[in-house]
Amino acid sequence: MILGAGGSMEDDWLMRQFKAVGSGIGMVLKKELSSVELGDIQVNEGEALSREVLLNELLANGEYQQAFLLVNSLKFKMSLYEFNIVADWFIGYLKKLPQDAEPISARLIEDYHEKLKALL
Repeated sequence: MILGAGGSMEDDWLMRQFKAVGSGIGMVLKKELSSVELGDIQVNEGEALSREVLLNELLANGEYQQAFLLVNSLKFKMSLYEFNIVADWFIGYLKKLPQDAEPISARLIEDYHEKLKALL
């Protein structure tokens, strides 16, 4: 019988199950987001930029307010179901950021969440 560093074999097995379920849920959510068409934004005459590319760039650069405004602008451009997928993905992304490395508070994330869920 092989035991984990801090517990029993059952604890290790249970942790592996949690990780597997978490990975599966993450893949499903990522697949759902990639199946939602965010459309394009006209940046110059005849030139368009993918909203998905723009959103990823804003998040990578730490421009969370601009990313929030982009996500919020989709509220009436897509179905409620699709918008909820995008909004949930955005909030989940923000919640996964390391709190010590990124300048965004839990309160600001909650504020974004409330505003995205408001229908007005």
